[in-house]
Amino acid sequence: MKQIGTKLQDFTGKTARGFPTYQKGFRGRSTCQEKGAQSKKQLKTIRSRANCLSTEEKATNNILVKKASHRPKTMHIQMFTVGFFATNCYVVGCKETREAVVIDPGFDEASETEKVLNYIERNYRELKLIINTHGHSDHTCGNGPVKNKFNVDIAIHQNDAHLLGDLSKQIGQILGIHNFSPLPDILLRNGDTIEFGKESLKVIETPGHTRGGICLIGKEEIFTGDTLFMGSIGRTDFPESSQEEMKKSLRKLKTLQDSLTVYPGHGPSTKLGDEKICNPFLTELL
Repeated sequence: MKQIGTKLQDFTGKTARGFPTYQKGFRGRSTCQEKGAQSKKQLKTIRSRANCLSTEEKATNNILVKKASHRPKTMHIQMFTVGFFATNCYVVGCKETREAVVIDPGFDEASETEKVLNYIERNYRELKLIINTHGHSDHTCGNGPVKNKFNVDIAIHQNDAHLLGDLSKQIGQILGIHNFSPLPDILLRNGDTIEFGKESLKVIETPGHTRGGICLIGKEEIFTGDTLFMGSIGRTDFPESSQEEMKKSLRKLKTLQDSLTVYPGHGPSTKLGDEKICNPFLTELL
C-alpha cells in the first residue's frame, strides 16, 4: 500500500462530545428516518417515492432510477451492523489478492468482535488498514481489538484525530461503550488514495457531522459514514458539528455520478441518484 496521509507522532486537540443520530430537516421539519434503524413502512415510503416517478420526471432529473443491487462487481463488501447505535461496519476486500480494509469497526460486545475478526481471518490473507469515516465512538470503539489482532494501522482525518485515544475512552464511558480506540497512526487528507490489492478508495473531505468527516469513493460505491443516509443525513447539533459545512459537503456529493451505491454509517444502502431525487436534504439544496 502506498503511503497515505501523515504518520501520527504526537497529536493533541480540543475535546468534543457527541454521537450520531439522524438529523431534522434544515428548515425544521422531520425526515423519514429514525435514529439507528428504520421501520419497514418508512423504508417502503422512501423507495416508493423513487419508484412512482413518471418516465418524464426521471428524464427531467436526468437520473436513471433502478433497484439497487448493493453489490458492486469489482469489490467485495461485507456489512456488519453492530453496537447499540446500529453502526454499519464494512469489511471491503479485493477478491483477487485477498487483501482488505475495515471501515468503522464500531463493535463493542465480545460476540460482535469475534464475528467480525473471524470473518476477516477466514476470508482474507492480509488486512491493510482500519479506516474511520469520523471520530465518534460508535464508529471507532472496535479499532483496538482489530489493531491488536492484525497489527494494522488506524487511519482517520486529521481534524478528528483528537477524538481517539483518551477522549475516545471518556466518551465511550458516557455512552456505555466498553471498548475504545487507541490514537491513530495515519492522518488522512482530501485526495488521499487507499490501496488494497487491485482495489482503491479515494478520500473526500465531508465535514459537517464532525470537523473531520470523510467519504470514501470507489469505482461503483461510496462509503458516506454519517454524512449521508437513505432519506436523511447525520446530525449537526453536536459540538464540532456545522450545518453550513454539512451543506457544502452535500453539494459536493450531489456532483458525483448517480450510479454510485451509497453505503452509509447507519441504515440500509441506497443509490446516490435516488437520494438526489428523494432525500429532502439534497433536494432543497440550491
